[in-house]
Amino acid sequence: VLQAKLGGSHVLLLFDDVHWIDSSSSQLLSAVQLRLQPLLLVLTMRPMRNPPADLARVTKSAEVHPLNELQRADIDELMRDCLCITGRVDVSLSSTVAKRSGGNPYFAKGFLQVMIEQGMLDTSTDEIMLIEGLSIAKIEFPSSVETLITSRLDRLPVGDQLLIKVAAVRAMCANGWFNESQLTPLLKGADLELPPGKTTAEILLQL
Repeated sequence: VLQAKLGGSHVLLLFDDVHWIDSSSSQLLSAVQLRLQPLLLVLTMRPMRNPPADLARVTKSAEVHPLNELQRADIDELMRDCLCITGRVDVSLSSTVAKRSGGNPYFAKGFLQVMIEQGMLDTSTDEIMLIEGLSIAKIEFPSSVETLITSRLDRLPVGDQLLIKVAAVRAMCANGWFNESQLTPLLKGADLELPPGKTTAEILLQL
């Protein structure tokens, strides 16, 4: 299909989060690499100890550009950007976020979001610091990205949590797409209803 559609044009294909790839998808990726030329294939992924064989073949001769972890100064800038603050960031705060996040920007932003939602930060003086009386050592940071996401889900109302679970299951069907009309029968079967005045899209955006 791609060959017929592109007709020999120069092609750039970008695949994100390839560390989640399954064996069937890696086989397809390998076939695309072999049959679709000229092709520039860009893959973003975390390091994998045992990648699928087809993916290993695809990346065997790849040019690798590793991304270094964010340093404390980078975390400072990220926090200022997220909070629209121009002043300094408390050193102990950004150092802890940098260490606990492993320099992962998504993880660091997740930590920041947790602190914002729980009212831990004081930005009243155009600086970013913990509120008075709160010690950085007493903050319980999630231990992984998965735990971080789960902790945010756990703070949603129970009805919204159930809806997310149903939506997640439904999203794995029908090629991963769903809409309100498709979801309604499933919700009724599970004795669930959309919260008043909300759509599934609005609830998913809360994450």
